[in-house]
Amino acid sequence: MVGVDWHDTQNFGSISDSAGNTYIEVGTELRVPGRFRLRLYYAKNIVGGPNTVTVTLGGTIDVVEVYIHEYSGADPVAPLDTQSGMTGTSSSATSGTANATSAQDLVFGYCVTGTATAGPGFTVRSSLDENLTEDKIAPLAGPVSATATASSAWALQMGAFKPAFVVPKITFVQGTAANSLSTNSKSLAFPAANTAGNLIVVGVDWEDTQNFGSISDSAGNTYIEVGTELRVPGQFRLRLYYANNIAGGPNTVTVTLGGTVPVVEVYIQEYNGADPVAPLDVQSGMTGTGSSATSGTATATSPHDLVFGYCVTGIASAGAGFTVRSNFDENLTEDKIAPSAGPVSATATASSAWALQMGAFRP
Repeated sequence: MVGVDWHDTQNFGSISDSAGNTYIEVGTELRVPGRFRLRLYYAKNIVGGPNTVTVTLGGTIDVVEVYIHEYSGADPVAPLDTQSGMTGTSSSATSGTANATSAQDLVFGYCVTGTATAGPGFTVRSSLDENLTEDKIAPLAGPVSATATASSAWALQMGAFKPAFVVPKITFVQGTAANSLSTNSKSLAFPAANTAGNLIVVGVDWEDTQNFGSISDSAGNTYIEVGTELRVPGQFRLRLYYANNIAGGPNTVTVTLGGTVPVVEVYIQEYNGADPVAPLDVQSGMTGTGSSATSGTATATSPHDLVFGYCVTGIASAGAGFTVRSNFDENLTEDKIAPSAGPVSATATASSAWALQMGAFRP
């Protein structure tokens, strides 16, 4: 990665290096109002060995500054994912926002101004002459930008570069939920055929008058409980199960209880991309009576876990960052992707006593 800036009196000429690498411009040339021009370049899949980068301009100028950086792990074929660049005069410099298509992009920012300070989350790579090169890793695909604090007029160019590998990600495929009254069992079919190798997650709750019996499905998958049974104080019991590396085809899940209950509810979800051998990373579960429901915290050992939450209460709303998968009967199933290993939990807002079970599944 090469940043170059020069006094605004000559045009850009060329960039090359002694190893024979080819340089591609990121975006277009920017101008710090009335002062400097800047350009950002990259060379991919470079040649190894000693190397000198040379920048040539269209004529003699007062000063030219060159910033060179080497990174490992970028996509060797098409590393540039997206870019943006802006100029301005306020103290808050930004490249503007672009949409990254890949998770784990390297977001590289190059800011020319009087005195520049790195934006939140960025690591400074150079502050030569009080300008700035900086970078950070964007954990997920989506909006990315470079930011900085500037002491005077500025220009900031950003390039987001894809890694050489695709980060594994668990994605939601389909789901549904239903209940039955005055019964000891409930069967529920997936809307469409399951895909072989995928993950099924099943939540079941019932009025607290009978013990749990069994769970099975028509495809012959084996179900494993996440944590242990929870009880909404004085109201319902709930359990969470999963089946990994499932069989493909049409499928109906059946839950059986120890006897007839006034109501039983079943929530079924299918996901793609989970570890087919040992998908469950960690779990936690809690009950309570306040409006802030939480599963409690567990420590994920894997980045990009699918954090799945199942909450039974009067009326449940999803926690911050979670996507609702079902609000059937005003209960809740929800999920989100945890960008890194470390503490994870499921949260929700509850209108009355609640129980919330969480399972974190590794890709």
